[in-house]
Amino acid sequence: MHLPGEEAATGEHANAVGTFIKSRGHNENNEGSNYAYDTHGRTRSLWTEGIYENRLRPFTLSTGVQYSQRYSHNTYEGDAEATNDLHVSGLYLFSQLKGKIGRLSYVGGVGGSHRYYSQGATHQHFWLFRPKLTVSYALTDRLQARYGFELSQHVSQIALISDVSIKLNRLETLVGNPNLRPNRVTSHDLHLTYTMPRLTLDLQGYARLNANCNLEQYTRVNTASAASSPARSSPSSSLPVTPSRTRPNSSTAISIRLSPSASATMAI
Repeated sequence: MHLPGEEAATGEHANAVGTFIKSRGHNENNEGSNYAYDTHGRTRSLWTEGIYENRLRPFTLSTGVQYSQRYSHNTYEGDAEATNDLHVSGLYLFSQLKGKIGRLSYVGGVGGSHRYYSQGATHQHFWLFRPKLTVSYALTDRLQARYGFELSQHVSQIALISDVSIKLNRLETLVGNPNLRPNRVTSHDLHLTYTMPRLTLDLQGYARLNANCNLEQYTRVNTASAASSPARSSPSSSLPVTPSRTRPNSSTAISIRLSPSASATMAI
């Protein structure tokens, strides 16, 4: 794209990274009774990116695409027994403008992402429209105000979505939940920065809205009957039932799993 009488510089670049990881591990916990398991894992991943940039006046136009894919196969043997095959792929398309008008600098763009996830009988598609805006204004030669807005996604850790139950200690068992979905995060940031030759002062305020985020759910079970009656999710939860690998004793054990909820955070 060229405007009459304007000079423009264009540039393109592309990157690709592939990995293969093979791992083995042994975990053991001996708090009154022995608890041990071995893990064997293989992970293959691919990440690619392509960006096109056109430097115009008074702005720079950038557009690009990112694609990633990962496949993991993990087996657990011993007191924790499970086999997980996890496939995740992601696609992100974006375009943005960057420029400056007098004392005002800006970066604005729009994008869209798609994430596919499968594990066993669970298959998910997550689409998200992702706008982003950053505006900064020089109030004086030393004082600058900056505002940022972004809509992004948060993905739970692989260990939390694996369909496996792991005993953390004598009283806690972590139960993975393969039905967890990514959640949308809306962010607002405001900065006021004062710069001196040897000192920079920064005042920051931010607000975060995590829609349908994943929170931990604690379920107490009586381990005296855990050997004959597996722990279950709370009656109000629609999550699938997953056994808790607790051992019988006279205390109360806690099973932890993640479930969807919502939260908001604001700080100044």
